[in-house]
Amino acid sequence: MPYNLEYYDDKIQKKLSEENHDFLASYIFSKWDEWNSLRSRNLESISAVEKAIYPDYKSFGGVSSSSGSKINIRMPEIYEIRETYKAHLWKSWFSSLDSMFDVQGKAKQCHDNAAKQKASLIDIFRSINLVSKFEKGLDNWINKGEFIAFISWSTQIKKIRRKSILSEKNLLNGDEVIFDNEYSKIDEIFIGEGNDKSENKKTSDGVNEVAQKHFSAQNGNDFEVYSASPFTIKDETLYDGPDITIVPSEAFVFDPSKKENFETCPKIYRSWATFDEIKANKLYKNLDGIEEICSHKDSQFSDNKATRNDQIEILEFWGNVKLKDGTLLRNYVITLAGRKNIIRFEENPFIINPFIFAAFLEDPETKRGYSPLFVALPLNEISETIMNLQLDALRLVINKPYLAPKGALSGKINIKEGAIIEYDPTLMPNQPIPLDFKDAIVGWDFLRFFESKIESTTGIFKYMTGDPRSMNQRTATEATGIITGQNIRLSKEIDVLNYKVKMPIIEKIAELIANFSFDIKEIKVSLSNGDIDFVSIDESVRQGNYDYLIGDSNAAFERKTKLKDSMDLLFQMAKEPEIAPRIKWVEVMKWAFGQIGSVDPNMFIKD
Repeated sequence: MPYNLEYYDDKIQKKLSEENHDFLASYIFSKWDEWNSLRSRNLESISAVEKAIYPDYKSFGGVSSSSGSKINIRMPEIYEIRETYKAHLWKSWFSSLDSMFDVQGKAKQCHDNAAKQKASLIDIFRSINLVSKFEKGLDNWINKGEFIAFISWSTQIKKIRRKSILSEKNLLNGDEVIFDNEYSKIDEIFIGEGNDKSENKKTSDGVNEVAQKHFSAQNGNDFEVYSASPFTIKDETLYDGPDITIVPSEAFVFDPSKKENFETCPKIYRSWATFDEIKANKLYKNLDGIEEICSHKDSQFSDNKATRNDQIEILEFWGNVKLKDGTLLRNYVITLAGRKNIIRFEENPFIINPFIFAAFLEDPETKRGYSPLFVALPLNEISETIMNLQLDALRLVINKPYLAPKGALSGKINIKEGAIIEYDPTLMPNQPIPLDFKDAIVGWDFLRFFESKIESTTGIFKYMTGDPRSMNQRTATEATGIITGQNIRLSKEIDVLNYKVKMPIIEKIAELIANFSFDIKEIKVSLSNGDIDFVSIDESVRQGNYDYLIGDSNAAFERKTKLKDSMDLLFQMAKEPEIAPRIKWVEVMKWAFGQIGSVDPNMFIKD
């Protein structure tokens, strides 16, 4: 197998042998299968929650095809809780990029550069559209109980069309080339070669085709630069810096026995790509034989292992790993394609652990998370069962069945308006007796009980949906206690997201730009008087020693309550003659605006 994968052992460069190649390939896909199997119950919980949130159309309601007359209605309770929960969580967790965090320097020079460092990070977050990626991660947090992000380096390039800047002298004969004139020196050249000017066709850019061909033939590879066309197509770099990818829970596994030290814990990230996509990636090599993998259909490549339709499985291993001879490779990234070829083999180019992992309700064995909605599924299923039984009973009450003597009505009877139905009065001397099913409609109180239980289990009460009808069942004191309790639970969850998601993302991106960005870049910032200015970001700013402080640590309701109490106390203190002149009212205003997540207060301030 021709390949050239190398590693260092005691600072000596060595070539990865075919034996070690096969050993590592087998190790990686066997570890994926092992760790993926360990968290099977977590995957089942994800599937159950998503089926409750996104049911297919037929499961919403109607008559079951198996029972013939039974009603099978799916209640949208889990969907309603999910949307309410996400709205309140997002509102309390994220307000704006500017107020999301703050930066403080650990030394005098770093403190002076703290504002520049924050501006640099905010510029990156805007460039990578962090807001939409946070929302996608929050969807995974609610649906799957996990927030997983991958920090990487991204370069975004687009094609642009610009007018060419030609040299003053024509490369062919030293004369000027003027495209604006209908008759140019180029025309003279080819007329002199025996071509009639009228036969020289013009391109859409107004350049004759023969001249264009002549330029191409004479200049070879310089045709793009000195093309006879006044326009060129070139690449423009839109962005070159850190990026974030939100990873679905199903595509990520790790060694649960080493979860406590997640930075060095072995991890595998699974994705799928066509052979053309793999071939286009400049990081990949050793591609011989991969294209034929999709045609193999044996036991090793079944059950979506190695291939999926025309896509090939990509297993990306991150962490420490040992070769067959016991050589330890520290902090390596090894990419396996189709469970056959190692197509990437190198030390971690980012140096840092690029993965961020946070779980809502962590399984003590698998160390994986459960959705906050998972515990409500059994309660919702019981509610659906009761509802369907009540609707079945209601149908029997509305359209009662009757008891009649056997044979009283013979043959098939078509009932319609004004129809006359004949029967033998000797077989049915008395009127048919209707059956009464009113006693079966007794489950509505049970529905209210399970609805209340779902609320207390998830912490998402009807008050959060803005439904005023739910307030009528409780006193004002009870309602206040419920709202306070649900905001305390929400606040705790926001703190978890802050310190297990936001803080690591900010720190890892700051570390990446310190390690890999060395250019000088101008960043737009807002001044205290509301004007716009530009500051230069260089290595001294990026490589400073900073503390990153997270905002939005409390739920919105609790934050506004504290704001009101603080402002009341401040106004009382302002009545004291000795204290009033020492209050920084501009800073108070900035702080108040930040607490309510409003617009930038600097726009209201002037020098």
